[in-house]
Amino acid sequence: MILEGKLFLYADKVGDWAFQDDRFISLKPPRYGVWNEHKVWDINNHNRFGVVVKTEVLFKEKWVVYPDPIYKDPDYRLSSLYLGEKSGDLLADKRLMERYDFEIKYQKKQLMEELNKLYGLGDWRIDDKYLGESLAVILPNGNRAYFGYEPKSERPYELSEGCLTKVTVKWDNGEIENDRLSDTLLLESWDFDGLHILNNDDLLTILNPKDCSIVWSGKIDLIKFYSEQLYSEQRIANGQLIASEQKDISREKWANYFLEKYPARLLVAKEKQENL
Repeated sequence: MILEGKLFLYADKVGDWAFQDDRFISLKPPRYGVWNEHKVWDINNHNRFGVVVKTEVLFKEKWVVYPDPIYKDPDYRLSSLYLGEKSGDLLADKRLMERYDFEIKYQKKQLMEELNKLYGLGDWRIDDKYLGESLAVILPNGNRAYFGYEPKSERPYELSEGCLTKVTVKWDNGEIENDRLSDTLLLESWDFDGLHILNNDDLLTILNPKDCSIVWSGKIDLIKFYSEQLYSEQRIANGQLIASEQKDISREKWANYFLEKYPARLLVAKEKQENL
């Protein structure tokens, strides 16, 4: 049976060229809202689809830009929010708190109070020579214990399960719709049962997503990379390691079909042989 579906890069440790069977793709409401670059469908018209831009999320009862702009602030990469309480720059923390009007609550003091309750004041000590991010504590019996602690803060804000986002949708017909709520949109949901990792001798036809014309058709003939050293030398545009490449086509062109999830038809080699 010839399968209809979409191409994609299946990424574990390394990327494999893969195909998702259409029968295992459904449209479902989003669990975490929708955000920039998501492809979405209209909940009232499943034939209408578009791409999301300009995402906003409710934060302190206001619609604010998502992702949190704090991520792009150079001080964020120096801060305790990013490096942890042990390694973070307290001056960077201070600048962020002033700039974005929020508070970072440090947990080391609270942790030390809890350790005093557990082991007694002065009966334990911090191992200052330990270089890891956790707090290394030498207990009264001489054993060493490790306690994790991270600063608490409302920033950077994230999307929680069941949250609502507000977006602009660029629909496929060219229409631009502002202020569309995520609970009126649908996302694709892919069932793992529809996954096919492409193997040599599979027959594949790749279609242009705009007009369904054939852009490539033939037998899968992969050059496999069998060592981690070779993996490390084989990367594609998004930085993903790949396990193989198709003969007689440029890696960039081939990879683009999968990164852009081109529609395709697949006849699995094993099934072809069984039908002969």
